[in-house]
Amino acid sequence: MDQYGLSMNEMPQDARERLSKATVIRELLEGTVKPREEIADMPFTLAKNEMVIWTFRNARAYEHETGYRYEGGSHGASIRVVKGLYRRMGNFAGRRAPVKQRNKIGNGTLAITNRNLFFMSGTKTLRISHDKMISITPTGNSVLVGYDLARSHTLELETDDNRAFADILGNAQNGEEQ
Repeated sequence: MDQYGLSMNEMPQDARERLSKATVIRELLEGTVKPREEIADMPFTLAKNEMVIWTFRNARAYEHETGYRYEGGSHGASIRVVKGLYRRMGNFAGRRAPVKQRNKIGNGTLAITNRNLFFMSGTKTLRISHDKMISITPTGNSVLVGYDLARSHTLELETDDNRAFADILGNAQNGEEQ
């Protein structure tokens, strides 16, 4: 921008946004956090000295859970006692089998602060502290965030820029002391 004498307003919107995300990531790597956005209608309650680093609109969230189903089988024979009455000899063996389930939470606003990750849709609000996050795994279409409350959970988040989301979230703790 300096070389060509451009201002931020003269750049295309998508280029400005990419440059802003890159600046935020660089600042996080250096350990400095500056609030980038003033949000008038913040749907989250922020703690003292907590600031929004980046907000993603129209994010989609899914929760991965382990459900269970029962499977089994039986064997044996039926013996005729009298006409129309049979006695079944045999047994049934079954077991509870775990099944992975992907449940949609909804579409909404995703915000990364220097202390928490917030997601709010029309039906649900989530707040996950950076201290409770176990893993951040970018996939092709989403980012998987593993976190531990009473037991381990996996949250799948989709944004318009999953790579930047994973980078910002992964480095957001660097600015926590600011």
